[in-house]
Amino acid sequence: MSRRLAGFALVLGGVMWVQACGSSDDGSVSIPDDAGAEGGTGQPEAGDGATDIDTGPGVDASDASDASDASDATTPDADAEAGSDGGVSLDGGSCDGGTVTVSAVTPKFGYDGAATSITISGVSFVSTPRAYLISAAKTQTLLENVAFVSATSLTASVPSGLAPGSYDVAVEDPDHCAGILVGAFKVVANQVPEVLSVSPSQGTTKSDVAVTITGCHFPGNATLSTVDSAGAIVLQTNAAPVAGGADTRCGGDPLYTMTGTVLTKTKALTVGAYLVRVTNPTDATFGDYASFVVSNPSGNLSGGWKAASSLVAARRSLGLTTARIDDANRFLYAIGGESAAGAPLASVEVAQVDRFGQLGSWTTQKNTLKAARSGLAVAHQGLYLYAIGGTSSTSGTAGAGVTNPSGTPLATIERAKLLLPSGAPTAAAASLSVAAGNLAKGTYYYRVAAVLDGTDTATEGETLPSAEIVATLDAKGQVALSWAAPAVGSVAHYRIYRSPAADGASGSEVLLADNIMTTASTDDGSAAVSAEMPLALGSTGPWLSLGGQLAHARLDAAATIAPDPSGALHLYVLGGWGQCGVGAAAAMNCHELASLSGDGATLGTFIAGVTTTTRARLRPGADAMTVANGPPTFAVDTGNASSAFIVVSGGKGNSTGANTVEYAHITAAGVLGTWASPSGYANERDGSQLLIAGGYGYALQGGTAPNGYTQTSDQSTLATVTSTALTFPSWSNAGANLGTKIARQGAVAESAYFYIAGGTTNDVDAITTVEQVLH
Repeated sequence: MSRRLAGFALVLGGVMWVQACGSSDDGSVSIPDDAGAEGGTGQPEAGDGATDIDTGPGVDASDASDASDASDATTPDADAEAGSDGGVSLDGGSCDGGTVTVSAVTPKFGYDGAATSITISGVSFVSTPRAYLISAAKTQTLLENVAFVSATSLTASVPSGLAPGSYDVAVEDPDHCAGILVGAFKVVANQVPEVLSVSPSQGTTKSDVAVTITGCHFPGNATLSTVDSAGAIVLQTNAAPVAGGADTRCGGDPLYTMTGTVLTKTKALTVGAYLVRVTNPTDATFGDYASFVVSNPSGNLSGGWKAASSLVAARRSLGLTTARIDDANRFLYAIGGESAAGAPLASVEVAQVDRFGQLGSWTTQKNTLKAARSGLAVAHQGLYLYAIGGTSSTSGTAGAGVTNPSGTPLATIERAKLLLPSGAPTAAAASLSVAAGNLAKGTYYYRVAAVLDGTDTATEGETLPSAEIVATLDAKGQVALSWAAPAVGSVAHYRIYRSPAADGASGSEVLLADNIMTTASTDDGSAAVSAEMPLALGSTGPWLSLGGQLAHARLDAAATIAPDPSGALHLYVLGGWGQCGVGAAAAMNCHELASLSGDGATLGTFIAGVTTTTRARLRPGADAMTVANGPPTFAVDTGNASSAFIVVSGGKGNSTGANTVEYAHITAAGVLGTWASPSGYANERDGSQLLIAGGYGYALQGGTAPNGYTQTSDQSTLATVTSTALTFPSWSNAGANLGTKIARQGAVAESAYFYIAGGTTNDVDAITTVEQVLH
C-alpha cells in the first residue's frame, strides 16, 4: 500500500508540530472526520494542486490520505501485522523498515488539565517519527512536538484535555514501521503531587528520622516512601497532609505540609541516596524529591571517591559551585582558575547532576567571566552565581612550594544568573508552503532566542531558546515562523536556530539567522547555517560586574553564605592574600560581609568584620554550619535552630600551613562573634577545602608542599552545639582516599555527594579530574 502524508499543524502550549500536506495516489487529500480539522486553509502545492494546513486542536495525524485509508488513522490495529521485511505497521499495511520497539515512557502519567512532557525510550526510531496515544476504544491522538533525539529516545508532549484513563503509546517511523507499548501512559483527573522540600534531608542507619515534607497537590490519603537508585520502593510512615495558604510554586493552590518518618533503622535502609516520594494512592501518581541521604553513624566517607566526568579544561585554583532551576534540574559550575602555564582563566564550565547525584558531561559556557580570575572565591544563592576577588595576573596564585603569591589581588565582584526556560520566547505559530522556497523536503527543528538589551540588567544577554518547532515539508518549499516576545526584559533582536539538514535530530539546531528585528521570519532555504548552537539548559546569562567591591582586595580567599538569628542572609569572604590594613600584602586574618537577599538578586555593601580569626590564612577552607547541615540534635540541645556559625580551617599562614579549625557565632545583623579554635587535624592542609554535612566537618586534601599534598580527607567526630558555641571534638581520617594527591581544587556539596574538581598535584600542573563521594 503506497501512501503520502496528509497535512496538519498543531499548536498547544506554545509548542508546534507542523506537517506539510501531500497527496494520495489519486490526487486527493483527506483528513479523518474525527480529526478536529475545522478551520483548515488551502493553498497550492507544487506538483499536487491542493494543500490543507489544519490548525484545529486534537488532530489525529494519520498518514492515510486516500479514502480507503482514512479510517486507519483513528482506529489503528493495535495487533499490528508484520510487514514484508519483518517490520510492523500500525494498520497492517506494508512496512519498509525494521522492527520498532517502544520500551518505556517517563513519566507514566499526567494531569488532564495540563500538557505533560514525556520521554519515550525504545529501539529503531528513525528521524522523524510520529507518536500517538491510543485509547481503549482505539481512538488515536497525535502527541505534540515529537522530536527525534536518537534511535533509542524521543521527546513529546501529551496534550491537555484528554479523557482520564489508560493509553497505549505508539511510535511510527517515516517508513510506517511502528511499535506499541500497551498501557504505557495514564491520564488522571487530579493534579499530580509535587514535593518541594524535605527537612532534614539526611539521616543515618542508627535511628529513624522524623521529616517534614512540603509540596503541592497532596491528597488527604497521601503516602510517603523512599526509592533507591535501583528503583526499589520502601513505604515509610506519615501523617495526613495539612493545607496552608496559596503558593505561587503550586500555581496559586495551597502549599501542603506533611510530617513523617523515614525508617532508616527500622527498615534497614542501606547507605546511599534516595528519592523521597509522595503518592496519591487513588490515582497511583506521585511526586519525587531528590535526594535524601542515608549515611553510616560514624559519618565516614566509606563509599569511596568515584571518578566522574572530567572537566573540558585543566584548571587549578578554581571556583566550584552549584545552582538549581528546580529539583529536577541542578548543575555544577567550574569557574575560572589557572592553567598549567599559569594563565588566568575566564571560562566557565557546567555539568548537570541527576536525581541520584550522578554527573553528566561538562561543557564550556558561551558566557565567560568579564575578567579572567584565578584564586577566586565563589558562592551561589537562588539562581545567582558570584565570582569574588582573585587575581588576573599570570601565575598569580601560589601553592605550598612558593613562599608568597605574586598576583595583584582583585576587589571586584561579578555575578551571573541561571537562565530559566520561562524567560525564552514562546513559539506561537508556523506555516508551510511548497509553492515557493528551496528548502529540501523533510523534517526540520527550529528554536528562537531573544537577545535582551540590558535595560533591565537582571535580564541582559541572550535567552534560552524557545521550545522546538518541528516542521515537516512533503516537498521542496519554505517554513514561516512567528513567536511571542519573552515575558520579561526588553528585546534588542532575535536569533533563529535550525537543524543543519532535513531529518536530523532534536537538539541539533545551529544558528540560521541573527538580528531579526520582528517576531516573524521565513526560512526559504537560501540562508546557510553556522556552527553556533543556542544556549543549553543550565546556561547562565552574561557575567556582570557589580558596582560594589570588596572592602579589601584579596586572592586565595574563601566565601560562604549563612543566616543571622533573624533568618536574613549574609555573604562572608574570609582570609586570603592581601592587606587587612596598611603595609605589604600578606596572609589575611580579616573577614568582611554583605547582606544578601533570599533570592540572591540583591547584594549589599561589603563591610569589614569586627573580629579577626585566630590565625591569618590564605587558601583556607570555609563553610557555614546551620540547622540544615548540623547534627541531628541541633535544635534540641541547649542551642536552637536559629543559631549558625562560620567555620574556617586549614590553609597557609605567612610561613607554614595550618591544621587548626576555628569558628565564630553569627549574631544580629550577621556580625561574627569572637573566633575560637577548639580543635584541629593532625597535619597541615594548605590548599584544602572544608565541607560540612550531617554535623560532621570534612577537610578535603591539601597538604604542606608540592610533594607533600595528600590524597586523604580528615573528618571530625559529630559536632556539639549550644546556642553560641560549636565544637568538633576530634578529627581523623574520613575513610576514603583519592588515587592522586591534590590541592587547590574546587569542592562543593550537592545531591547527597561531595564533588571535587580540578586542582594540582605539584603546583606545576593543572588537572581535569573530577571525583565524587557520598557523604
